[in-house]
Amino acid sequence: EVIEIECGEFNDTDWNGKCLFKYVGLLKHMSDCEIVLDADTIFLSNMDYLFDYIEDGKIIGSVENDCDFIHKAYYKTEEELEIANTTIKNELRKTLGNVIDNYSLDFEHKIYNGGFLGFNKIKHSHLLEKTIKLLSDKFKDRRNPIFDNEQYMVNFLIALYNEEVVGLPYSEWMNTWDSHK
Repeated sequence: EVIEIECGEFNDTDWNGKCLFKYVGLLKHMSDCEIVLDADTIFLSNMDYLFDYIEDGKIIGSVENDCDFIHKAYYKTEEELEIANTTIKNELRKTLGNVIDNYSLDFEHKIYNGGFLGFNKIKHSHLLEKTIKLLSDKFKDRRNPIFDNEQYMVNFLIALYNEEVVGLPYSEWMNTWDSHK
């Protein structure tokens, strides 16, 4: 189904630059189970079984480049990292509440490609809503890329909330992407 959505109160930087159009549109038009796909995604076999995972409340996705996102790598000194950690926790607590206590100085998580993620409307809408809210707020730690786009932020939230993800092998599900080269 092709849908049209208006950007409403969002500025171009948030709407297009941070790709908020994906999750705003998804929340407004979401079926019980949805798989967000980039326009350049093709399937050469049946993917219906993926919806069984989503119906069971699991997220489906493929880890991008089989790498973890390591938050402390973006800070030069321990002092800078501690200040950033405290600031990020204080700011995000306003939206996330105590779940932000799961964030620490050595926090790491997977990055599932934002162009291939499956969500359950009942179980995962809060992740989409919080991604939109956090990315459109004025706060941003310029060094930490989680504030740059929906892919990084939603993966951060998936990890914070300890959501179950069925990880699909990158070599099978993303084999034509070649790390976006």
